[in-house]
Amino acid sequence: MGSYYTLGVISHIRAASTELLSREEWIEVLNERVNIQLFDLRTNDGGAEAFLKPDIFSENITGFYSLLRSILGKERNRNIDFYEKEYGTDLEEYQYADTSFYLQSPTGGSRIKLYMSFALLFIEGKVLAEEFDTDPVLINWLFRHSNIENKLAGCMISAIV
Repeated sequence: MGSYYTLGVISHIRAASTELLSREEWIEVLNERVNIQLFDLRTNDGGAEAFLKPDIFSENITGFYSLLRSILGKERNRNIDFYEKEYGTDLEEYQYADTSFYLQSPTGGSRIKLYMSFALLFIEGKVLAEEFDTDPVLINWLFRHSNIENKLAGCMISAIV
């Protein structure tokens, strides 16, 4: 056992706030971390829940793995190839992990707790840190704001599992 770095696709989000937020405010908050248009979103005043829309994963994962191989080149970690062959295009077949963190509410009045469940696209390797804050936000932002036409770029997360 140990701590391992991974890249994953967020498939489920739960968010809770002590502050009452409108649907539009929930969309604003969640869009900080994902392209919320890729998710079926349900909101109420104190919370939100979102599920990756059906077929987003299956229609885009093969192209996303190709993109990763292109970025990383021939000397890449072969776990990428293994995970694609082992788990394929069915999101339910993948291994999952969960993470949670806080975001600031749009009004700045309270913190919002986010819980995310994500499918592991590969495991990079053992790391010495058990948690980190900057890298997941950075990687998530870079994927969403890069010129990547694959829809899965809008729901990526890096984490230590």
